[in-house]
Amino acid sequence: MSLFGLPISSFFGQQTGLSATLFQQAGPTSAGDPLGALRRAESNTAEKIADKADEPQIARELARFETAVKRARSVDELLRNRDAMRVILAANGLESQANAQGLVRRVLTSDLRNPESAAFQMGRVNGNWLSTARDLDLNRQGLRVVQSDVTIARLKIAYAQTRWEE
Repeated sequence: MSLFGLPISSFFGQQTGLSATLFQQAGPTSAGDPLGALRRAESNTAEKIADKADEPQIARELARFETAVKRARSVDELLRNRDAMRVILAANGLESQANAQGLVRRVLTSDLRNPESAAFQMGRVNGNWLSTARDLDLNRQGLRVVQSDVTIARLKIAYAQTRWEE
């Protein structure tokens, strides 16, 4: 099974232990098999998220996001683009902060080597701020991380999941 052209299992990191078992091709499982039930639930969830991503409105939002990210020539241009930031923030549990552009800029471009930076301060309030700043690393990496195909795909999946969960 794939989502956005990549195997769904690739978004769960290296597969060892339980995750390796979950993503193995297996035959039918009995109703009393909890691992089989978990495997089916994961598969059903992934399919439903993929279906949500295929809905016309969501597909358009994701296409605009990807275009905006790939066309951005600077971090400032990316941060000013509402299509890009809508998806990035929602995918990271920060959708309610979309209108706080100054705060978003300060946090996401923070120097993560400084424990007193905006990312760390806001991370104490909501850990999603710090994890998003770390994941994108805009301060040190510029657009390199956010423009990677893997990051774009992960953000698209996370966005589709937030829309599916609504």
